Amino acid sequence: MLTILTLLITSFNSFACLIEGPKTIYSYDNIEADINFIKCSDAQKEKFNNVLQTSEGKLTTRSYNRISGDDSIKLSDTIIVKSLDSFIRSHVKVPKNIKLDINTAQIIPNFTSLSNKEKLIVECESCHLEGNSNIKLTKTDDIRHKVLWINAKTLFKTEVLVANNNLPYSFDSIKDSHFKKEFRYISSPTQVYTDLKSLKYKKLTRNISKGHVLRYQDIIKKELVRYGKPVKVIVSNSTLKMTTKATPLENGYLGDQIKLKNLTTKKIIVGEVIDKNEVKVKL
Repeated sequence: MLTILTLLITSFNSFACLIEGPKTIYSYDNIEADINFIKCSDAQKEKFNNVLQTSEGKLTTRSYNRISGDDSIKLSDTIIVKSLDSFIRSHVKVPKNIKLDINTAQIIPNFTSLSNKEKLIVECESCHLEGNSNIKLTKTDDIRHKVLWINAKTLFKTEVLVANNNLPYSFDSIKDSHFKKEFRYISSPTQVYTDLKSLKYKKLTRNISKGHVLRYQDIIKKELVRYGKPVKVIVSNSTLKMTTKATPLENGYLGDQIKLKNLTTKKIIVGEVIDKNEVKVKL
């Protein structure tokens, strides 16, 4: 008899969780919604909140049981669940290649829980630009208005160069084989390398870890021509090409125009650095 009574009590307790919620909830990670849990265990509360953060649409007792595989919870009424991220994105009209990294920690509890008469309004003038933006959320029933400002970082989908392996600062010369192209969401697309060919004759300014997105400050040009050290000079025009030797009068990097002293004629000439210890002079 004691065993049967214990089972009945356990069974009753497992089905005793009732949830009362608002008409609409805009969900996000670690949301604190205006939910009234009646006779619910901590495990039941946690399970419901997990479903709330990963669902969109009309949440009923039946749909919740189907999603969670748990029929121990009953909802007093239908809750319309919407993604706050999707809602903000659709209303500020950012392009498809942009993602907003919203600081949801700034959202006060229950702010995105709305009654039947309430609505949420979003405004952001700079969400399509690089950097941080301020998003204005207004919760209103057309009579009373509550305003909340939250920060968001604008991330752009960009094809970037990602390190295949760890590369130490002492690494003398990097090659395109050390990196691969990937699409990533980054905050500053104008500050990253996107072309493997642009890595020619570059060296690192710091240690690079595997998976790191290569930025302009991570590498610098490698010196190809040094003052006073003789170099090969290619002299050419439309009908003639010849080689000679000259002494650089300054250091040079790929593409630089530098002055040299011809070792034979002793004349000063100007040429373009095209390779290591190699300069091209056009007649």
